[in-house]
Amino acid sequence: MKQRVLFVGHSDTRITPLCSAIMKYLCINKEVEDLEFSSSGFWAMEGQAVHPTLLTAAGEIGIDLSEYKAHYITLEDIEWATLIIPQDA
Repeated sequence: MKQRVLFVGHSDTRITPLCSAIMKYLCINKEVEDLEFSSSGFWAMEGQAVHPTLLTAAGEIGIDLSEYKAHYITLEDIEWATLIIPQDA
């Protein structure tokens, strides 16, 4: 059974998409197939691009987040997840 991990933060333009992307990247490199990752934000502006600093940080480890768009958390996201990891206090 696939485990579905949801990273949740404020805006979904900084740490949450980076966490999701890093975990996807690591799973591909380690050939782990039973995990899925996603991210969203409580106050996300739907469709907003990630912060420029995040693009630089992700790019330095070989991850391209230039096409990523912020996603406002929904009940569907919560029901999808088997594990929710908050990224903010």
